[in-house]
Amino acid sequence: MKKILVLMSLAFLVLTHCGKKSTLLGVIDNKEIDTENFKTIVDEEFGLDASKIEENRLSTLFRQYYTALAFSKEGDATGVFEKPDIKEKIEKTTQDVLKRNLTYIWREKEVDGLLELTDKDMELYKNRRKVSHILIRSGGEGDKSLEKVAQVQAEIKSGAKFSELAKKYSDDPGSKEKGGDLGWIDHTTAFVPQFKQAALSAKVGEVTAPVQTQYGYHLILVEEEKEFSPDELKEDKELVEKLKRDKASQVIPGLIAKLREKYKDKIHYYPERIKDVKKYAKEDLFRVDGADSLQIGEVAKQMGDKLKQYQDNIKELDQPIERMIEQSLVYLESMEKGYDKDPKTQKRVAFSLVLFKKNLFEQTVKEDYEKKAMAEITEESLKEYYEKNKARFAKGLPNFLKKDEFQKQFLNKISNKADLAFLTSQYELDEKSQIFKMKKVEEADRDKIWSILEKTGYKQLSPFSEMKEIMQRDLLRQKIKDFDANLNASLLSKYGIVIKG
Repeated sequence: MKKILVLMSLAFLVLTHCGKKSTLLGVIDNKEIDTENFKTIVDEEFGLDASKIEENRLSTLFRQYYTALAFSKEGDATGVFEKPDIKEKIEKTTQDVLKRNLTYIWREKEVDGLLELTDKDMELYKNRRKVSHILIRSGGEGDKSLEKVAQVQAEIKSGAKFSELAKKYSDDPGSKEKGGDLGWIDHTTAFVPQFKQAALSAKVGEVTAPVQTQYGYHLILVEEEKEFSPDELKEDKELVEKLKRDKASQVIPGLIAKLREKYKDKIHYYPERIKDVKKYAKEDLFRVDGADSLQIGEVAKQMGDKLKQYQDNIKELDQPIERMIEQSLVYLESMEKGYDKDPKTQKRVAFSLVLFKKNLFEQTVKEDYEKKAMAEITEESLKEYYEKNKARFAKGLPNFLKKDEFQKQFLNKISNKADLAFLTSQYELDEKSQIFKMKKVEEADRDKIWSILEKTGYKQLSPFSEMKEIMQRDLLRQKIKDFDANLNASLLSKYGIVIKG
């Protein structure tokens, strides 16, 4: 299920778009699809925003979606999805996917319009400084960090380039390879106070004295200071996203409060029931009429060992349950406003269901195939596999010997086809037991302690009867691997899908 959720969430990642030359992704129904074509499909057919998906993610999304589409079509064509248990899973997942997507749609329609940034929002960020640093970590036995700082300072005075010294000496993995570059900062940047104060007060073009923080000693260079216009700041996508997140955190609680008031008669929460799981196992911990509910028994099962912690302090339940209640309220509001019928919502749900159906179909046919494959693994096929893979089932005989005459004697007996099991019982010595067989001051000669496996290549074959279970697993694993590969290739071909790369 985790894999399914990861696939479903891929398209909703909020990522920065990086323009690149369009590349061919594949062929669908005899039509070539490149990255530019696919962006249009993502926007118009999936109901997503291609501008928020990184270019290199597009090829992954293309492969995952169209592979899933072939499986989904086959499931429909073969009637697999009409089986009662499968149909029930699809209906439940459809509802779950709808609820999740309505959260996105609600935010887009109710929240995003309130997040427009004004010049006043940008005012705090207009004075910014471009900063680099060299970090020398301190602490530990025999700390020589100050000596290293002095060495770097001396090289700076002699004219060495700060960025090159950062690459050579800095202990900050995040900026080291960038020549110590930390980008543009302002008084809102989340740096430790000592560092931020020094960076904002230093003279442009000069390297500060060592600034000590919990990370070590910093040599800071302010390369440039600039006053940015609001329009320039709006080009900084990272800053814009941060400001919108900050604004959303102020706006959303007010909207949720209004929903709580509107739907207060539909909200039911009984935290005290968690103290008696046996009595209330089939009762609700919370319920929002027309939306979600959660039974005590289900909660107890999910909590496992942490149940006692919540029983002792039921207030700890409030935060996670309140979040679930809020999601239910958003669902109720979205349904009331008809957002479930919005074309974008329906496209997103259909997109997610294709990904889910692929995994469902694959799981179903694989379970059926495993039963068939196990029946095909006969005694004869196991014996054939055993004969062809004797090396896999051979146990080495690690016989450690200390004297040359023992080596010769052992090899002579091996050459005369003596009983290996008997010989190992007579001669086998592991390295630890050897210590107790040696005289008090006798030193082990590593050249004379050797394994008969290394010298002769002799091994003892494990009995067929002992290896049957392992061989069955081997053969079944290989059959399933071949089945997966063949199924994938055949379905892509059947439905006219070619995936490049």
